[in-house]
Amino acid sequence: MREACRMLDIGYWIPDTGFVDGCGVQSTPCLAKKQYKEALIAINECLEHNRDLSQAWSLRSKVNLALGKDDKAIQDARRAISLADSAEHRKDPALALVQRDSWLGSGVSSSNLAETKEALQKAMLLNPDDTQLSNLHMKYEK
Repeated sequence: MREACRMLDIGYWIPDTGFVDGCGVQSTPCLAKKQYKEALIAINECLEHNRDLSQAWSLRSKVNLALGKDDKAIQDARRAISLADSAEHRKDPALALVQRDSWLGSGVSSSNLAETKEALQKAMLLNPDDTQLSNLHMKYEK
């Protein structure tokens, strides 16, 4: 059995998936190859060792979105947001919520919209020059 998540001096290595540190996922070979199930297994094993890695939750959200597991992706995004301590780790979960709202279309609830707006605002505070976030935030202000 492979080592699930090895603690290094500067972060965590998730085998076959990527390196996670305070700055984010540095390498995601499984995702680049669209090996989502393999990536999910490795991320889940890592989270068994440390449930407080916002980067891992954010990455798992992306993987679940790719696998069509929208509800799980949103749960993971929420967890990542609650743990996020850097700009990048606020942005990706906020974008997952935007994607959820897009899929829901006219069925999106006011609470979903409020949640996404708040996530975008928090992400923008840490990413003030990010035009993608700025444009999305303006859309949610309407």
